[in-house]
Amino acid sequence: MTLSIQVKYYGRTAHIAGCPGEAIDMPDNSVLTDLIEELVARHGQSMEQLLLTDDRELRAEAALLINGRNSHY
Repeated sequence: MTLSIQVKYYGRTAHIAGCPGEAIDMPDNSVLTDLIEELVARHGQSMEQLLLTDDRELRAEAALLINGRNSHY
């Protein structure tokens, strides 16, 4: 089974992604880190640098919301 995740981009992430949002299908046992890795795989080094530190932690200035609530990576 898969999860269809609706991702909305704002500001610089929308510029890097080249769109305001997209649907991403992920395996149903996926976690947030899997989604972030998929975003990096799709949108490259610019997205990686925007979202992740050198230690592969979510940048403090990056906001990920799930159902409108802040998510902690």
